[in-house]
Amino acid sequence: MAAIKKNLSIDWTDHENVKAKIRAAVKRLLQRYGYKPAACAALAVVIMEQAESLYRDWPEAA
Repeated sequence: MAAIKKNLSIDWTDHENVKAKIRAAVKRLLQRYGYKPAACAALAVVIMEQAESLYRDWPEAA
């Protein structure tokens, strides 16, 4: 979660470049913990969906 929170910005769900930065950070973190690249891609999609759900209204909800 720290990797995601560190890269959040206002209206981050509307900016593809911010989402790409977060996705890359998530993939690096997964690889660091031993996940294979194919698994990282699939897990990154799930994690990004969860992040968008949890942090949709960031920073108002923070």
